[in-house]
Amino acid sequence: MRDYLARLRKDDPGGAFAVRSSALGEDSARASLAGLFETVLNVMTDEEIRQAIHAVRRSRRGARVQAYTQAMNSIAAQGLEQSRLEMAVVCSG
Repeated sequence: MRDYLARLRKDDPGGAFAVRSSALGEDSARASLAGLFETVLNVMTDEEIRQAIHAVRRSRRGARVQAYTQAMNSIAAQGLEQSRLEMAVVCSG
């Protein structure tokens, strides 16, 4: 990750980053997870990026996600599969 950030910083030394999720099933015919997980903006240092990555990953277990999945499980006979909550964390400049 540090090598990747160093390459990005070479082109824009003072640039800030956004750290966000990209979930496996963000948008499907049955559910939309877009916007449920945390996004951290204006992240500058390696330490801030590390903390932001952890915040995004933790948001998978947050109240907003739990409420949505419970609502979807009560609407859909099969419920919302836990695998749809799997995510990658993206850091972009």
